[in-house]
Amino acid sequence: MTDVNYSDLRLITGDTPNEFTITIDGKEVLVSDSSNNIVDIAKSAGITIPAPCYLNKRKHGCCSACVVEINGKQHYACGTKPLAGMEVVVKRDDLVALRKERLLKYKDSIDRGVPLKCGSK
Repeated sequence: MTDVNYSDLRLITGDTPNEFTITIDGKEVLVSDSSNNIVDIAKSAGITIPAPCYLNKRKHGCCSACVVEINGKQHYACGTKPLAGMEVVVKRDDLVALRKERLLKYKDSIDRGVPLKCGSK
């Protein structure tokens, strides 16, 4: 067995052993910290995913506004960690409309002081 020189591997692939890529709206995004969620990773790539409950340190999924499609299924970006090869869709008309609807519902609930059921779709 040959020893692997990871610095040489980085020159070939551009990735270190702990880095991998995911695709967000067709854009390859390098993930160097897999403990970050999709909201944070997208932000680092200049892609905004609304996530007011996450950004305000509320329980993940309370606003339901960060819904994205990952490999063909809807997920909350605030509670989803990246996996190598993951394909994330953010900017699609149906998802944008759904996020707008959920943001309005979330804002209305906050304004009225009504508690939200966190994590429900």
